[in-house]
Amino acid sequence: MVSSQCATVRERGRSGFFHVSQKVDYSLFFLTSLSRQNVPCSIRMIAKEGGLSFSFLQKIAHLLKRANLVAAERGKEGGYLLARSPMRITVKDVIEAVDGTIAMFACTERSRKQALCPKRNFCRVRSEIQEVQKEIANAYLLKKLSDFIV
Repeated sequence: MVSSQCATVRERGRSGFFHVSQKVDYSLFFLTSLSRQNVPCSIRMIAKEGGLSFSFLQKIAHLLKRANLVAAERGKEGGYLLARSPMRITVKDVIEAVDGTIAMFACTERSRKQALCPKRNFCRVRSEIQEVQKEIANAYLLKKLSDFIV
C-alpha cells in the first residue's frame, strides 16, 4: 500500500512565500511510490491508493518522463518505473521537471525575463538575492528522493 506522507501538506493548505507546489507534492508522492515497486506501476493504481487526481497525476508523469526521471513500459504488465536510483534524483530535479527553474524573483530566473527587469542596472539587492538563490538551489540539490522513502 502506498503511504500518504504528502497528505499533511495537501490537507493544511498553502501559506507564505515559500511553499511546495501541488505538482511537486504529487511528483514526490508518485516517485516515492514507484521507488517501493520492483515492477512497472500504473498511474491509476497510485492515484487511487493516494487519493490523487488521476488526470493530474498523468500530466505530472508525462513531465517526469520528459525529464528522464521515470520510464514507461507499454502493454498488459506495463506502467511506470524510476529511470534512475532514488539516490540519484534530487529535489531540484523534481522541482525543475514540473515547475521549471527555481527562482525567488524573475531576475534570478535563467531566462529572458532577467534582461527584461527595468531595475536590473541599479538594483541594490540583486547580488544578495542571487546569493540566497544559489543557497536555495544548493539545498534542493542536497536532498535526494531516497531521503523521502520511509
